[in-house]
Amino acid sequence: MASQMDRLAQFRDAHAKGRLLVLPNAWDAASARMAADAGAKAIATSSAAVAWCHGYADGETMPRDVVMTATREVLRVVDLPVTVDSEAGYSDDPAKVADHVMGLIDLGVAGINLEDGTGEAGLLVAKIEAIKSAAKTKGSDIFINARSDVYLANLVPDDAKLAEIVRRGVLYRDAGANGFFAPAVTQIKDIREIVDAVDLPVNILDARRAADRGDENRRRAPHQHRRFDRESSVWKGRESDKSAAGRRQARCDLRNQRRLSRFQQGVRIGRELKPRPSRTL
Repeated sequence: MASQMDRLAQFRDAHAKGRLLVLPNAWDAASARMAADAGAKAIATSSAAVAWCHGYADGETMPRDVVMTATREVLRVVDLPVTVDSEAGYSDDPAKVADHVMGLIDLGVAGINLEDGTGEAGLLVAKIEAIKSAAKTKGSDIFINARSDVYLANLVPDDAKLAEIVRRGVLYRDAGANGFFAPAVTQIKDIREIVDAVDLPVNILDARRAADRGDENRRRAPHQHRRFDRESSVWKGRESDKSAAGRRQARCDLRNQRRLSRFQQGVRIGRELKPRPSRTL
């Protein structure tokens, strides 16, 4: 099994300029292994999908020990770099966020997503700096993909969004971030300006396929299925396979997508699912 530093080196190499890294999003060991067997170069976890899979609503409601257990299960079945969606770090205290990420490094995680949400840029800057400092003290490191929700959360008026997301991207880069995630930015000219100004691998989330975008300047994109516009979409590894086995797999994928969609509906009300009462046999 590859070491954490080996996975980190592979993950950095996958972000080299001129490459487009497609990151399938997994929610458990089975989905991660399916993506790996289909040829993925790295695996990302989706915080929303992992939470739903374990009966919690999205939005940092899942206990930390559940996050760690789910991550450990993914790492056990794939020998690829794994990056974990860590939302806002499960705390507003940079030291506590750094402690959580050190635990992920100990498990073997190569990277994390860390978001600013609706908060001030300075808080995410402090979290990034705390993580990098703690990792350096341990003689380790981790790839931080800093996510800014300027567009996604409509943090500023439309005519100010591009300048604000660029400003935040530069701040996060200078704090030590290794990548920049700009969800909901869809215009090619805006993507190009972000890539040029921030000068980091840029992750773009769009409902349309990356191959249909016709642009090679960005270096990272989560894989999306046409039926979903969220990063937690079901990843379909055999979509182009027209064989009988491929058609059977496609039908199985479709059933799984429908089940996931029904499950999502059960947690979108924002409350933790209530467990069913146990039965004595």
